[in-house]
Amino acid sequence: MSSAYTKKILEQVGGFAEDYAYGGEDVELDAKIAAAGHKLYYLPEGTVYHKHRSSFKGFVRQMTRLGRGCARIKKKYPGYLPLQYHGPAVLCVISVTPLLVIPLSMALLNGIYTGLRERNAGLFLPLVLLTWTFYVCYGYGDLAQMVGGGK
Repeated sequence: MSSAYTKKILEQVGGFAEDYAYGGEDVELDAKIAAAGHKLYYLPEGTVYHKHRSSFKGFVRQMTRLGRGCARIKKKYPGYLPLQYHGPAVLCVISVTPLLVIPLSMALLNGIYTGLRERNAGLFLPLVLLTWTFYVCYGYGDLAQMVGGGK
């Protein structure tokens, strides 16, 4: 999610929560604004550019923190996040069972689809790896936060 806010709304809800500085701070702010009774609107024609980490280690850390942040949001604002926010935790658990073919298949399909769409076969392997890493790291962060708590 990416959002734009008015200064008035930000001041009314107290802005970003400082304890979400490592993941999910924008989603937490959206949840806080919705809890204050304001409407959030989706603009499908909007274009959003996300800056992801330039190293694999940084991407792993970013996704793990995002999973932790979203777990905190699920606890603080029950029912705010849609069902798909629980998906990576489920896929993370499945990854260590004989059912690992499910998340692996999803990662493979993402690599195939995007490689074909972009007409670039060189995207296949990096996308499979990044998709799998997202499931495992985001899911791990989500599960670790739900089980262990803390920041």
